[in-house]
Amino acid sequence: VADMLICGCGTRIFNRISDTDEYAEDHDWTQHISKDWDLTFVLEVLEAAKARFGSDKVYHGEPQEQHEHKQTIRVTAPLLREVHQFLETSLGSSVLLVIGGIDPYV
Repeated sequence: VADMLICGCGTRIFNRISDTDEYAEDHDWTQHISKDWDLTFVLEVLEAAKARFGSDKVYHGEPQEQHEHKQTIRVTAPLLREVHQFLETSLGSSVLLVIGGIDPYV
């Protein structure tokens, strides 16, 4: 049994409750990553990316992949570099962008 679970690209951490198979969310970590986090701004940038590149080529992932500190989008492979650059420029260095996947969508 693991002592800790790191989920959602590091946006959620769960610590094992002593001598059990149960886990509790690490609220100190959640508070730490919430500092200076602006979900509204992130969502506005994602909407701008969809408008700029086309909502058929840039779109949100499944609802279960989203939460207050993690937004997942899908991007068609030919636009990946351009969308990545747009997001990086628009969001700044305080946001972690994780890129990966399989063609035709990444």
